[in-house]
Amino acid sequence: MLISQTCLTAVAATGFMLCAAPVASADQNMYLNELQGKLFVSLTNNQALHLGNAACGAMGSAINSGMSMGNARHQGDLAVANAAQQIGIDLDLASAMHVTEGAEHNLC
Repeated sequence: MLISQTCLTAVAATGFMLCAAPVASADQNMYLNELQGKLFVSLTNNQALHLGNAACGAMGSAINSGMSMGNARHQGDLAVANAAQQIGIDLDLASAMHVTEGAEHNLC
């Protein structure tokens, strides 16, 4: 009886620890590293982070409104292009897509 109570306590504690495990967090450095060499335009770290955050916001809104992940990524690409234009950066579509992909992997 004591052994089974000890086992149940151990199983319950393990289950609690798994549920209380920390959630993966955004990693700005990994995001910036992922973008290196992929963009056809030079960005400061602050500019890259601004664009990545625009992508995350657009993708999150799209997913919350029921869009598929593919459509959400497209919304992210559009948001990146718009944010780049607002800060005076001429960003090509391929670079916008890299920013969205990097943001999805490391910021959102």
